[in-house]
Amino acid sequence: MRPLPAFFGPTAAVPGISGKWIGRLAAIGGMVLGVVRPATAQASYTGQLGGARVEMLLEQIILPRGIGVYLYSKVGTPIVLNSNIRHGALVLTEYTADRPITQQTLFKTKYKPTATFTIPAFSFSTPVLHGTWRSLTTKRQLPLTLTLTTGPDDAGTAAAPPTALQMDAAPDYYFKTLLTGKSNDPATRVKAVQVIEKKTNRIIQQFPVNCRAIGSHNVSVDDYNFDGLLDFSIYEDDAETPDLASFGYNNSTSQYFLYDPAAKQFIASGFQGIGLTFDAKKKRVYKYTPTNTYGVVTEAEYRVVNNHLVLIGKRTFERYPHLKDL
Repeated sequence: MRPLPAFFGPTAAVPGISGKWIGRLAAIGGMVLGVVRPATAQASYTGQLGGARVEMLLEQIILPRGIGVYLYSKVGTPIVLNSNIRHGALVLTEYTADRPITQQTLFKTKYKPTATFTIPAFSFSTPVLHGTWRSLTTKRQLPLTLTLTTGPDDAGTAAAPPTALQMDAAPDYYFKTLLTGKSNDPATRVKAVQVIEKKTNRIIQQFPVNCRAIGSHNVSVDDYNFDGLLDFSIYEDDAETPDLASFGYNNSTSQYFLYDPAAKQFIASGFQGIGLTFDAKKKRVYKYTPTNTYGVVTEAEYRVVNNHLVLIGKRTFERYPHLKDL
């Protein structure tokens, strides 16, 4: 399973969240922000925060709230943002985590707000935004200037398509997706994913894909082959059949890219299946398939051998046996 797409993430060079669910409830600082769904508007910016160069992606999810992600170009580590419109001004709150985020620690992790951005009279169509960044601990303030690079209605060109900065990152790399069209168009897809080196901001790899665009949540980082090194995956789409969601399981698919330490690059894996679940403790991969409307599910168990899934066995069990008596 590729659990939740990273609704929030670390602000240090630590593992990201393995994620693939389209919907997700996320409690940040004790506040439930809402269900993540494909953004109705998305805008990318470059600019200056104080004397530092920054990149930012803002997404509108549920009015008046939204989410976002930004990074300092010299650091390259994505920082999560929670956005809200207050009296016409855009207020962005950034969060830090108290531990590295992994699939196992996701819901045990505590987050705290560390700074806010205030941008008066915000609009996704404004070409240049001016605002203020303020630390919640030191009260230090810095000026912010953001220049719009691609807005919700910007389809870009074949040579320069719209991009989406991703929330999940590895210690040495961050990721961007390349889109086929306008971010607010439901037909827009992800056509490629870029692997970018943090210390140089250099694109070291680019993989062609054909995936449903879900803003900053497409890419997830985790150790999918259990070798102690971080890999990444990209959410593809929900599967039409079987409807695993009705049985309480993930029914989506992903593409998985494994890190090859000898080549010092990522390679496309042959991992396939709907709703794959990765158990780091057991070093096993599970795939679930429903067989009838009473929740009878077949579980296939795999181990990873030379970056291939090798079937160990299968078992069939009733997910909801009491439903037969209804």
